[in-house]
Amino acid sequence: MNRWLGVSLIFLATSGALAACGEDSDDGGSAGASGSGTAGSGTAGSSATDEATLSKIQSDIFTKSCAFGSCHGSAGLPPNLTDGQSHASLIDKDSQIESGKKYVVPGKPDESLLYQVIQGSVGSISQMPKGSKLTPAQIEMVKKWIEAGAKND
Repeated sequence: MNRWLGVSLIFLATSGALAACGEDSDDGGSAGASGSGTAGSGTAGSSATDEATLSKIQSDIFTKSCAFGSCHGSAGLPPNLTDGQSHASLIDKDSQIESGKKYVVPGKPDESLLYQVIQGSVGSISQMPKGSKLTPAQIEMVKKWIEAGAKND
């Protein structure tokens, strides 16, 4: 009985690792795997809180999964999530789709539309990014960044 439990746990761990690999190779992203080699110095559980900066979110999430084509690139839908534009497009800006909501309210992730839509659908907006989900660690990184004041770092 214990042997089957061990085999099942190994299978689940392997499946989760393989699923996470597929999310990084989303369509349209041009960042490649550049962000994957920088987090090796910390422990696995601390990376989301230790690196909750806009620059890390930009390279690991926005550039890879959001800021291209007709999505949230310079010619896409608001907010503009391209490098150098994302902060100005997000902070205290009113959503053009969900009335009464702001994309990011510094210090308040639960009131921030960005945080809400990466967790699930909100009003008429489907869960983002389309076609894939962020990992729990990525979602936590966005939450911690907003909680810390959503600074442009």
